[in-house]
Amino acid sequence: MTKNGSLYMGRNIRHCEGDEKVLSYIHDQQETLAAAGYSSVTGLRDLFPLPLEQLELVKTFSERDLRHSLVESKVLVAVQELEAWFLADYRHLERINAALTRANIQNSLGIDLSGVDVETINHPSRTLREILELASLGYDKRESEVYRSVTRLDFDGCMPKEV
Repeated sequence: MTKNGSLYMGRNIRHCEGDEKVLSYIHDQQETLAAAGYSSVTGLRDLFPLPLEQLELVKTFSERDLRHSLVESKVLVAVQELEAWFLADYRHLERINAALTRANIQNSLGIDLSGVDVETINHPSRTLREILELASLGYDKRESEVYRSVTRLDFDGCMPKEV
């Protein structure tokens, strides 16, 4: 979300309690966001567990539903799970815990995050959990755990180019 045309405190993050609620949350909050001075909203959701064949339908429906929003709005869809984007910025893991270096992850789990297309990882949240367990940290998609990753991401480096 951006406020008054500039980045507002880095990012203003809201957890919608499920991917199917992202679009309705953005839609329902339009008046409040506009009154507060926000100029744009970007929602993030997983495609998972829907099949890849549903991707264009989800994107089209989201674009159509938000076309006449008071605040410029869009929804980005992670092909697998949102956690794939967390893995795309593998450097954020070391910002969570110094032991979570690319080399340590590769040596311990056999995964080289610098050379993998994260959209091909079958269950990114499970992979993220395995990585975080190397530092005795958990990951069960709880809001605090998602926030821990999101606040350490390099948004310019891990978000799709159309953002």
